[in-house]
Amino acid sequence: ILLKNNGFTVYPNPFSTQVQILSGANVKEVSIYDSAGRWICTRRKDDCIDLSDLADGIYVFALRATNGKEQKIRVIKNASSTTH
Repeated sequence: ILLKNNGFTVYPNPFSTQVQILSGANVKEVSIYDSAGRWICTRRKDDCIDLSDLADGIYVFALRATNGKEQKIRVIKNASSTTH
């Protein structure tokens, strides 16, 4: 499933180990928060972000682009998902 939100696309969602982020703007970094709003980590944006170390659950990705644009997207980690 592609999740498009305000110019940002995160897929697959749900994911099992990796996500990809597409945007018209260059994404600088992704901060990841758990469902309670606690900061988990910040990763620099690559073509594919490995999140296999996260436990199953709901997370919020705070995406920051180099042009200052920022967006939050809810994603689901499900290790039993057939997608990456």
